[in-house]
Amino acid sequence: MRGHKNGDKYLFILGVVLFLLINIFTIKDGHNWGGDFSQYIRHAKNIVEHKDYSHGLPLDSWVVCTPGFPLVLVPFVKVFGIQFKVFKTVNVVFWLLFSLSFYAIAKKRLKEEPALLVFMVLLFSHFFFIFKQQVLSDVPFLFFLTFSIVLYLKFLESQKGASLKRQWLFFIAAMVFMMFAALVRHAGLLLFVSVLIYSLFQKKAAKFMMAAVCAMAAVIFLQALFGASGAGHFHEIQGPWGNMFGVIANNVVSVLGTIMIYFIPIPAALMPVLFIVAPLLMIVITGLFFYRIKTKKLEFVECFFVVYLVGVLVWPLGLQEVQRYALPLMGLSLVFCIELFGLAWRKYFQQRFCRLRLSVEQVTRGFLLLILFFNVLNIRMQFSFNDDAIFQNDAVEMMNWVKANTREDEHFLFRRPRVVGLFTDRLGAQLTLVKGYEGKFYWRVRKFSVRWLINDKNIFPFNFEQMSNEEFVFLKVFENRSFEIYKVMRRELTKQE
Repeated sequence: MRGHKNGDKYLFILGVVLFLLINIFTIKDGHNWGGDFSQYIRHAKNIVEHKDYSHGLPLDSWVVCTPGFPLVLVPFVKVFGIQFKVFKTVNVVFWLLFSLSFYAIAKKRLKEEPALLVFMVLLFSHFFFIFKQQVLSDVPFLFFLTFSIVLYLKFLESQKGASLKRQWLFFIAAMVFMMFAALVRHAGLLLFVSVLIYSLFQKKAAKFMMAAVCAMAAVIFLQALFGASGAGHFHEIQGPWGNMFGVIANNVVSVLGTIMIYFIPIPAALMPVLFIVAPLLMIVITGLFFYRIKTKKLEFVECFFVVYLVGVLVWPLGLQEVQRYALPLMGLSLVFCIELFGLAWRKYFQQRFCRLRLSVEQVTRGFLLLILFFNVLNIRMQFSFNDDAIFQNDAVEMMNWVKANTREDEHFLFRRPRVVGLFTDRLGAQLTLVKGYEGKFYWRVRKFSVRWLINDKNIFPFNFEQMSNEEFVFLKVFENRSFEIYKVMRRELTKQE
């Protein structure tokens, strides 16, 4: 037994070391053109430079990010400046911390060996291997959320006999991490919703429920203090009920399908099967949830899983957003599957396979090792992945030209204004042009007093000088293989000149 424990210890250490070596070694500089990362960095930069939190955001920006992730970035921005390799290393550290936190949850529900294998599966996630290249709030959010659950479970355990002082210690620690999770992402508020629902069903002490309500109110106040967008995030789920049912029907397939793809590759030929399997899984999850409530066996992690799942299902999401937003369901889904499989095996399959001398532990071990194999194989296939776009020569040349040849009070249009704004300290708005709706394009040029138009030729492959009309003249002043820049002038000013 002691030798087995030592073996688990060495495997644990080896896994952590390999994880750090593989993921830090494969960090690439730069970033793709996605705009969210640049806004997080902009907010952090504003805090470091003692500027207004929303300073430098695009002219047409409708959202101000919650301050949690920018606050995480602040010390790194202050010490290193804008260094993407540093920011991505933060991702690696937080994923390790998340995996360690979830390991603590898994050990409470599974035996040591399957819990360790679950930890290894999460640690060597092929999804994270790619996702670490993006400077986004999801990975830190995942850690703060998971660790807050670990602390809340400690609080629930302490209620079985520990002193009131110890109970409050764990409860306050859990609330602090839940608050920071909610400061990183609005979805963290679902932790408080889960606490309240669970407390109502389990008839927990009212004083702790009131304290949870106060913590939730405090984090909403802190978000407002930074000017973070609040209700604006929820406008999409305030429409007609028919729209919401359509969103749920679509998300049932995409969310549950995404959870499967986190672990095993699903061939394209089998994707239609998800349209049958996903609704059935949703029925099973709903049935088990109400059964656990009825039998008074509902546990907090189960309550959180359902609350968060419902929160994701009612949200209109694209494919990339689903892959990000469903992450908190990743580990719990795997643990619940192992538990349900164990119950089904002992009830229906144990005697049928007794001649093969297969135990549920052996089958579970084989299943987890297979998932780990697929993860490692996918990592090997994508080992050289690099989606950097902003540090490519054409992009750097374009942004250097903007910084050297434009004034700070001159505005621009570009498809990714937050990125260009971060690196040039110029204000811009998004360039949108739809055939048949050219009037909206001219309206944006007029509204934002645009002086410069930056075009990505891969997106709009035509000459904007042809867009000149009776009001505006577009004159090309810069061009390389990927980008071109036009000076925007009004007709009356052109005549005067």
